[in-house]
Amino acid sequence: MQATKTFEQVREIIREALSKVKKVLKGAVKMIAQRRYRERYRESTGKDPLVCPHCGQEMDICTIWHPRYGVIYGELDEIKRGKYEQKEKETSREEGNGGPFGPAPKEYKYRCSVCGTELLVNEAIADAGIGMAKSSKEYSEGYMPKVGCPGCNNYTMECVE
Repeated sequence: MQATKTFEQVREIIREALSKVKKVLKGAVKMIAQRRYRERYRESTGKDPLVCPHCGQEMDICTIWHPRYGVIYGELDEIKRGKYEQKEKETSREEGNGGPFGPAPKEYKYRCSVCGTELLVNEAIADAGIGMAKSSKEYSEGYMPKVGCPGCNNYTMECVE
């Protein structure tokens, strides 16, 4: 009989503690809800870490540097390794029929006037820049738009063809 009474008392204490812990845990889960770095930084400082403080343009991440490990991600290294180059062996294009999607898009050689990075830019990207220039009345015959350089993170790449 005594053990039953003790068990009931302990059970009530455990229920009470669990209900309090549940409330705390719910709040903690809300606090720890997964947000990206950009959102956490903006929330804590009021500033967007991917907006340039000088010109207000949105920036791309090209390098991530850690004080202990140095560069842990470098887009420039990826470019040098050929991450964005087309695969040389595409049999359908070698045969001349262009495959199911038609002929391969034209690519233009671009070079950065600041850091010297060279890239091949797809004609769709160039066409988008030309369209923007036309809509803002800045287009002239033979115009090729500048594109963003992953090395400098600026619009400093110009067509060299």
